[in-house]
Amino acid sequence: MKLGILDYMIIILSIAIVGAGYVLFIADDKDIFSTIGIPFNSVTYTVTFDLNGADSISANSVTCNNTKDGCVATLPTARRNNGSIIGFSLNPNDKNAQYKENESITLNSDMNLYVISYKNRTIKIDSSDVDFIEKKEVSCQTFNKESECQVELPHFNKVGYQIVGYSTTKNNKTGYSVAAGKNISVALHATNANIIKLFTFLIFSFILIDIFFLLSIEIIKIYFVNKKTQAKMYSR
Repeated sequence: MKLGILDYMIIILSIAIVGAGYVLFIADDKDIFSTIGIPFNSVTYTVTFDLNGADSISANSVTCNNTKDGCVATLPTARRNNGSIIGFSLNPNDKNAQYKENESITLNSDMNLYVISYKNRTIKIDSSDVDFIEKKEVSCQTFNKESECQVELPHFNKVGYQIVGYSTTKNNKTGYSVAAGKNISVALHATNANIIKLFTFLIFSFILIDIFFLLSIEIIKIYFVNKKTQAKMYSR
């Protein structure tokens, strides 16, 4: 059977269509560009990390190579002793993270990220010798590189005593560090706060004044009695 011109044209057209489809298929895969002579520029991006108050991190930087799926990098994990890691952020002063640990992010350029973390600061109050106190513990949080935070000390009461405030020295009766109800900065290593109770001296003051007054009257009486006695002796 002889093929006519029309048959040859159909065969050639079919081959052309299949070949074009194959070229379009592989052209969509950048990884095969080099095999067909089409150059593809692969770019490497790097994410660098700052501890920003944290104690350690599993990787100081991560890199990725740009592919047809983009440049995808997986973030590391960090650790803060006696604290918690929130995540990573572009701003070192953030208290909320833009990215989480182990999160995969797509990069379009190099990036610097800061670890976002916090630590609880707690003051435990020795209230064993008072009748009432609002709370026995107060706390606040320091974020990132912060060295202190503010707490409000609770009010307390003891019958028959004048309340002075708080001190880090137990049995302190002559002074105080912070008054109840006031704010105090909790530094890196907060110590236990002891309540200071100053006995009401008004009662003792009144007693002393009364004793002094009575003694003074008695002294005056004795003085005048002696004067009268001496006067009578001289009159004789």
